[in-house]
Amino acid sequence: MYKQYAVAFGLQVLEFDLDSNFELNIEEFIAFCQKNNPKIVFIPNPLAPTGGSIKQEDLIKIVKHLSKTFIVIDEAYIEYSQEKSMIDLLPEYPNMIVTRTPKFFGLAGIRIGFVFTKYKSEIMKIKSPYNVNQISCKIGVNLFQNLTQHIISDRYNKNLANKEKMITWLRQFEEIDKIYQSFTNFVFIELNCNSQEFAKKKLLKKFNIKIKIFSDTLERFCRISF
Repeated sequence: MYKQYAVAFGLQVLEFDLDSNFELNIEEFIAFCQKNNPKIVFIPNPLAPTGGSIKQEDLIKIVKHLSKTFIVIDEAYIEYSQEKSMIDLLPEYPNMIVTRTPKFFGLAGIRIGFVFTKYKSEIMKIKSPYNVNQISCKIGVNLFQNLTQHIISDRYNKNLANKEKMITWLRQFEEIDKIYQSFTNFVFIELNCNSQEFAKKKLLKKFNIKIKIFSDTLERFCRISF
């Protein structure tokens, strides 16, 4: 969506590919940004759609080396991982912005997001009017008014247990070559066949399960949420 919004406003968009293991090469990424000098950079952590994670020290390295660029760290899935949030470091790095969602709490459907930044006035200048409805706002406020550390820990442990069950169940399929380590509520899978074929002929037909499939260069990959 970042790309779609940028293109809609006539902005130039550059993309940096992950390596062959679907990990972010920090040094090459910094060099890429220093060469192209972007005004703003978006980095999801954990990564989507692969579910991988970037260490906090690596993110700090990026923020430090690109001090004249706004760095947006999208932490939509951070609660599922054991990585530390970058929110506490905002006062130290003025070029950093952190965004979050309530996905972890089962509220992805209310379409609420949170931004942590010192540039509130600048963001309000470009925020579309009425982009969040009142019902969603009240649900979001209610969530944080009733949130406890026990709730967070309980959901984290249940998610971890469900992920292990899902991975164990998936190992029965001969079509699966590799299940990548995930720090989210989904697993990224490499197949030895076309993902559409695996999704329709095996999971949908036999188990009535619908999954996220990809195309083009990722046609042998799929993503399954749990």
